[in-house]
Amino acid sequence: MSESGPEACEDWPQARIAAIEDQIEGLNARVATCRKAEIVARLAIVAGAATLAAWMLGLIGVGDLTALVFALTLILGGIVGFGANQASRKLTLAAIAEAQATRATLIQALPLRLIEGG
Repeated sequence: MSESGPEACEDWPQARIAAIEDQIEGLNARVATCRKAEIVARLAIVAGAATLAAWMLGLIGVGDLTALVFALTLILGGIVGFGANQASRKLTLAAIAEAQATRATLIQALPLRLIEGG
């Protein structure tokens, strides 16, 4: 059975603050995942550029269009992946800032209690 009365009203801000802190932790994990994906995208761009350079220098058979398609796919896929993850990371950082502002507002609204003898 849930509590009612002044105790329940006093616990509400703390519960809301705790929920927002959990949300912020989840968003921080999403930012970390986006950063890792951006690194993978950059590596794909570099690998594609290296493959393209090797193809252009004749280190890979010039008649082998598979290497050219592979290189261009890596480069374009890396660019798209990097851009998408960068946009997601920026949106997530904005959501973190909004959640932190909400948390700060709730904390400031908490009634202060005087603790004697401490």
